[in-house]
Amino acid sequence: MGTPSAMKPYLKLVGTGPNSNRNLTRAEAGAALGMIVDGVATPAQAGAFLIGARVQGESSEELLGYLDALHGRMTRVAPAVAGLVDVGAPYDGRSRTLAIGVAASVIAAAVEDPAGGAPQLLHGSGPMPPKYGLDLGSILEALGVPTRGDPSAAAALIERIGIAYLDARDFAPAIATLREFRDEVGLRTVFSTIEKVYDPARAPHHIVGMTHAPYLERLTGAMQTQGWPRSLVVQGLEGSADVPTGRASRLLIVTPEAVEETRLTPASYGLRPARDEDLACAPVAEAHAAGIRALLDGSDTSARRDALLLSAALRIWVVVGVGTSTAGIAEALALAEAALQSGAAAARLSAWRAAGSSGG
Repeated sequence: MGTPSAMKPYLKLVGTGPNSNRNLTRAEAGAALGMIVDGVATPAQAGAFLIGARVQGESSEELLGYLDALHGRMTRVAPAVAGLVDVGAPYDGRSRTLAIGVAASVIAAAVEDPAGGAPQLLHGSGPMPPKYGLDLGSILEALGVPTRGDPSAAAALIERIGIAYLDARDFAPAIATLREFRDEVGLRTVFSTIEKVYDPARAPHHIVGMTHAPYLERLTGAMQTQGWPRSLVVQGLEGSADVPTGRASRLLIVTPEAVEETRLTPASYGLRPARDEDLACAPVAEAHAAGIRALLDGSDTSARRDALLLSAALRIWVVVGVGTSTAGIAEALALAEAALQSGAAAARLSAWRAAGSSGG
């Protein structure tokens, strides 16, 4: 496994100042992070490396190296479905806004489309630093859907009902053990970026939420190398993949060939703007679960509904959309509206809940 002395060259590369620092190669980054995850690096070395790398700014090559290291320490699955969408949300959770993305993914999974629909994978972990917001798993537990278990069970659930959740404590226990260390560091590290693209189910499509503009180019550069035919990066609520309707936001369409940036303007689709107070929700799992159920059963017809439909439309459009972004998203909005209005989305949540009560 090596000894702590093997970590010292990588510390010098990221921690000796602007005149001597350089970005690591993909192989170097993978080796360094591997030593941290495996416990070869001491806590002091790990903290110094991660903070130095964050201050310097991780390159696309470094992000790829970090992913290489983590993929080698994960249990990854490959559900036998077409068009799987991996929704990359911050593992450190929400503190202010309703997790409408859960309902949006249920709608997308319920869409009946000739191209095969848009099955969804959500993933996260338990309460996570530095934010310690309400984590996705706790919200799903309050909804009564399965959140823990062998990754193969989640793959089977995607094949059966088109949606599942994977917990990092199950698909990557070595990574999950770093929670205490991340708490001691108390700052955002590379894990805050790459956890959104862990890709534990080898999905061909990804939707990733980002708030920090400097990392957009680096992340999209790394995403382009993964062979994913089309993915999206959005400036979502609290760093999530849930897009706002109260303002325009950036939308990046990522393919292996190019990164196309456009503006997502909700008003152009006739959507009502949801203000911050419209989307507010206490960081309590039961409150989020109640809000999600109200959206899916049709009892909440407020501006939250329009925000839900737009986030659902992106989860559909990334797979089955055609034409320009404006025309394609409008088509996906109609599919989302139909799935919600017909009760198909509410039925899909019921099927997911039934899987939880039956043990999968």
